Amino acid sequence: MRRSIALVIIGLAAVGVAVLWIFIPQLTENNDTVSISTSTVTSEPSTPTAAGSVPTSTTVPRPLPVGGEASLGVVGEPLSLNPLVTGGNAPVVETLTELWTIGLISLDPETHDPKPEAAVEIPTLANGGILVNEDGTMTVRYDLDPAARWENGDAVTGFDVAFTYDLMVDSSLPIRPDLRSLHGLIVPGSVEATASSVTMVLERPTIRFLSLFPILVPISQVEGTDFGRDWEETTWMSAGPFAFESWEVGRSARFVRNDGYGREDGLGDPLPYLDAVEVAFFTSDAGLLAAFRLRTVDAALIAPDPEVLGELDASPAVNLQVAEGPEYEHIAFQFGPGRFAANPVSMNESPAFREFVARTLDRKAIVSDVFVDRVGVLDTVVGMSWPAASSSGWATYTVDESQQVNLLAIARRDLGREDAAVAFATSASLERTQITGAILQRLAAAGLSVDIELLEVGEFFRDRILPGEFDVGEWAWRATPGPVGAVVDLEDRFLTLPEDDGYNFYRWGAEGSALSDIAAPIQARIAGLDAILDLEELRAELEAIDAVLAEHVVVVPMFAAPNAAAVWVASFEGFDHVGAFPDTWNAALWHRSGG
Repeated sequence: MRRSIALVIIGLAAVGVAVLWIFIPQLTENNDTVSISTSTVTSEPSTPTAAGSVPTSTTVPRPLPVGGEASLGVVGEPLSLNPLVTGGNAPVVETLTELWTIGLISLDPETHDPKPEAAVEIPTLANGGILVNEDGTMTVRYDLDPAARWENGDAVTGFDVAFTYDLMVDSSLPIRPDLRSLHGLIVPGSVEATASSVTMVLERPTIRFLSLFPILVPISQVEGTDFGRDWEETTWMSAGPFAFESWEVGRSARFVRNDGYGREDGLGDPLPYLDAVEVAFFTSDAGLLAAFRLRTVDAALIAPDPEVLGELDASPAVNLQVAEGPEYEHIAFQFGPGRFAANPVSMNESPAFREFVARTLDRKAIVSDVFVDRVGVLDTVVGMSWPAASSSGWATYTVDESQQVNLLAIARRDLGREDAAVAFATSASLERTQITGAILQRLAAAGLSVDIELLEVGEFFRDRILPGEFDVGEWAWRATPGPVGAVVDLEDRFLTLPEDDGYNFYRWGAEGSALSDIAAPIQARIAGLDAILDLEELRAELEAIDAVLAEHVVVVPMFAAPNAAAVWVASFEGFDHVGAFPDTWNAALWHRSGG
């Protein structure tokens, strides 16, 4: 079965992606504020994480009011509340999941660094949590945090992890394909559990161990149930700040304070502050915006329409927060022979031509015109997944008219072209049409003959991107957060071809494609990323690959798509919209206004 396409070609509005984690707070005082920190073993300061996790670098005023409720409006409604079955990674489900679930390891929403959640620490070679075996397998041991507890007060145990594994690999259950494949890396029969730890053997050394068990299931409650059906309209026990109360189909889901959460803020007060959170479901952005304006909901995800954002931003009664990503727009070059069907004089094999394109596009001006300076220019690909691994390599390609002339002349000379032309294809969405018009105006002004093709979304993907029959194109990717996400995205988009179930639509490095000799050593480095187990070593290699992709101008990143959320100031505080994660990620710290 083919994986779902990660390509984003129908619009620029972003919705969050969730990963889950949790922390133990300690007190740090500074005058009249309290800064939440954690007792995790990591040496760097932790920041807010996910499902009921406690933010650590967030400064909150005191005293904070306890009690009250908050409502968040989102577009869409779950088909099932079970986050582990097919459809469980839909954005609306993840918004709910953040409120009540727990996993072994998850990601910091701002840095995308891995952080322990139910685990005491991240297993490493240095701390003995990882062992590479002589037979080529890898043993991983997770020690469980005794503070991680289910709603009924029971500790999260290694038996819960082992039970979750059994569910993941049960072929009779409708488990999400991504999770079934991931947990298929674990050697059958190798999982050994105790109350305080779990050990397993993976079929090879792989950094993907960081993504194992993003959501755990309590064996004491779920064993013996029909996992594929019994948990569609209710949830198992919470391990987050809120517990499921009800789901009114077509309207909302309601979660109430989890009295068994056991987490405290820096003053020793129990979390969460609110009594309840309601997530309201809407069928359209317009309907959600209307409900927000009527104050039917306290907070809402807002489609990034510049006029609407300007209106909300001007109101002192509204806290408007605009974030960037996880979708990002980019210019794509086709390197396979199919490009000549679109443009018989395609120049993509010329490094001078690709640099000409990068230096001709005034990315800053284009982004400013379309989004009114609400997002910045993007100078990395890898950094969209893991900011620490960004090389900022594309920052070197500033607009330079004198270089434009020279570069185009070099490209024409090297390729023996009398004519300099480009065939540009993209989908005909409103925002993308605006962007394309600005791009083509600049290319034409620099001396390039330009042919544009605006296609219906399905046609653009089916007839141009998938078969590789485009010259230069424009579309958006959705970045997968975290170190593992960076590895997976590079593998999928710059290594594995569509016929092999990948998304290397550029056909970069494919047999018969231009630049295969240049691509080969870079692709070999990408293929080796998965086996790098040290995070700092992996970060450095990802940054180097990002820089090499920029050096060869394999693509030209444009900008991370804006996405927005708005909150009525008088309703509640503590809301923090970070873009790549559901807005409920720090719901434990939401509190009534006026504290």
